[in-house]
Amino acid sequence: MTKALESIKVIHLSRTGPGHYCAMQLSDYGADVLNIEQPGYAAQRASGSAVSFARPRASNRNHRSMTLNLREPEGKGVFLKLIKGADVLIEGFRPGVTQRLGIGYDALEKINPRLVYCALSGYGQEGAYKGYVGHDINYMSYAGIVDLTGHADGPPIIPGMNMADMAASVHGALGILTAIIAREKTGQGQFVDISYLDGMVAWHVNVADGLFHGDPPPTRGGRAITGAQPCYNVYEAKDGKWLSLGCNEPWFWQNLCKALGREDYIPYQSAEGEKKDEIFRELRKIFKTRTRDEWISYFHSTGTDIACAPVYSFGEVFADPNITERMVVEVEHPGAGKARYVAPPFKLSKTPFRIETPPPCIGQHTDEVLKGLGYDSTAIQSLREKGIIE
Repeated sequence: MTKALESIKVIHLSRTGPGHYCAMQLSDYGADVLNIEQPGYAAQRASGSAVSFARPRASNRNHRSMTLNLREPEGKGVFLKLIKGADVLIEGFRPGVTQRLGIGYDALEKINPRLVYCALSGYGQEGAYKGYVGHDINYMSYAGIVDLTGHADGPPIIPGMNMADMAASVHGALGILTAIIAREKTGQGQFVDISYLDGMVAWHVNVADGLFHGDPPPTRGGRAITGAQPCYNVYEAKDGKWLSLGCNEPWFWQNLCKALGREDYIPYQSAEGEKKDEIFRELRKIFKTRTRDEWISYFHSTGTDIACAPVYSFGEVFADPNITERMVVEVEHPGAGKARYVAPPFKLSKTPFRIETPPPCIGQHTDEVLKGLGYDSTAIQSLREKGIIE
């Protein structure tokens, strides 16, 4: 079966999740991804901190892994040999680190002009914030997302997943593929600058358009899609579980009101003041009369379109057969038997994704890679004794 990206060779230096997920999106469609890990990092990962990294990352599936000390001249020499045959480099260091190591884009472009060099960082390679440290919560805070999340009369709420990290991963893969397509026209690679903060700001494209044209800034819980109206909200059911309504369109709202026996509310979808408060109170009262799943079953049995869904706990997500059918793939792991992984979100009809190898142990392919570069067993052992590899 043809692989969409099987001729693309990727060198991956990032140690953080966004870089791994970025590379995984390429490897799932056939790119040859080689993770380069610092010797000794396996023990550091296993010891963990706030998060345990003792098991191989799921996002390293279809990757190979080698250890290599880039701070030593011999390690850098091995790395430069790899770069000569690479199509893509992905790194997630702070701006300036790879330049100090002598492996920044300016240096590598001279060795391989066709190289697409993707750098993922918190605040980008230029600007006043480029040296700042941060994590997902910080990038979402700068972008106004934390402030916009929550009820109007409550505090800002941390979103339930690391959106900035994952957005940067997707933007990184998109930037890489765009640069590869451009290379087919120009023959030249280029530098791809991916900022976690930029990715969050980019998602404001439609909301910002209103602001730029004089609309007031949105507020927490103040927009139709953030809980300002009864038609687009969450409601507690009889069993203490929750369900969500997304009945923004007038016809969805009309169908909902009919299903609840409250046709009198149809004209008041966008009501404000006391009428809106009344509808909120009544819907909250009504939804307490059945369990969550009874409501979902009832709405789907009406034969009309009502935008509704259960508010799943995380454990329920991967127990749903409709989700697992599309988004969970099971493969045979040589050491652990059958293993399950989350599938890519886009499905290609002629060049589908494949998981051919499970996540490797750190350094699992070091000898294999070095032999492919022409190193014999004696030379490999010498590198190991010097701490260049592990």
